[in-house]
Amino acid sequence: MSPAGTFRASVGAFGLAAGVALSLLVPPAPASAKILFGQPVVIGDARQVITVKSRPGTSYATLSGWVLRDGRWVRNLGPTAARVGANGTTGAPREGRSATPRGTYTLTEAFGTRAAPTGAKLPYRRATSKHWWVSDPASRYYNTWQVGPPNGRWNAAYGEQLTRYGAAYGYVIVIDFNRSPVVRGKGSAIFLHVGTGGATAGCVSVSPARMAQLLRYLQPKLKPRIAIA
Repeated sequence: MSPAGTFRASVGAFGLAAGVALSLLVPPAPASAKILFGQPVVIGDARQVITVKSRPGTSYATLSGWVLRDGRWVRNLGPTAARVGANGTTGAPREGRSATPRGTYTLTEAFGTRAAPTGAKLPYRRATSKHWWVSDPASRYYNTWQVGPPNGRWNAAYGEQLTRYGAAYGYVIVIDFNRSPVVRGKGSAIFLHVGTGGATAGCVSVSPARMAQLLRYLQPKLKPRIAIA
């Protein structure tokens, strides 16, 4: 990557850093370019970014939404309170670690036990008792959405029957972590979902109202990504 492809600025509350305007971050940047919205973000072809900045040593975080508008990155959602894994975030994720993987990931689909809110734009599937997300590392279906029953295809003790998660899975945006290719045991079912008052098992959670807002906010045509730090 050429030096011209890398831009760095510590973004403050109004999208400025020590007098450096975000307009200095002139897109389109190379796919590998990194821009700091107060943290590393791999932009790629995204024109919409969700940032999640965790508080070190805790499960507390701050979530913001950004959009590329007239050649400038503008924060147009949040900041708002969020939670991450009980063990914070990690650069070495694995199944059962209860830590949210750091990095930048695409956001391409959503689901929920509730009907999609009016105005939701991501492809959305209504989850029922027959739907599972497989977290069994021994299964060929690891880290995928499946229709049950397991019938030996995965160990039900290591799978998430989606309706068993109550309010948390009312609205869910899938974070495309460890999905292409899938590495068994690296981590599964990493979602942005409704918070229930505590830390997550490795996901990101926000309030129910904020989740509904995010489903209306994210637009596939803008190639949205989430960046976790």
